[in-house]
Amino acid sequence: MNIKQGDIFRNSTDGVDFIVRKVVRDMVVLESHDGKRQILTGVHTLTSTSFYLRQGGEESSDKTFETLSEMDIRPRH
Repeated sequence: MNIKQGDIFRNSTDGVDFIVRKVVRDMVVLESHDGKRQILTGVHTLTSTSFYLRQGGEESSDKTFETLSEMDIRPRH
């Protein structure tokens, strides 16, 4: 499965949609649509349908989000 920035995945446990914000090697930063939750996970986790289900193509919302650099992954306060 090819995972790229802008892909959308739904968490199968709570139904929240997450947008792929950054892909670095085999790690992925996911962010909820409201921006309140961020998850750092492995690409292999997204390929397992036990945890996440792909929701289609790139985000088509008019919302804009900050692009995270490799060194700018930190919790929000």
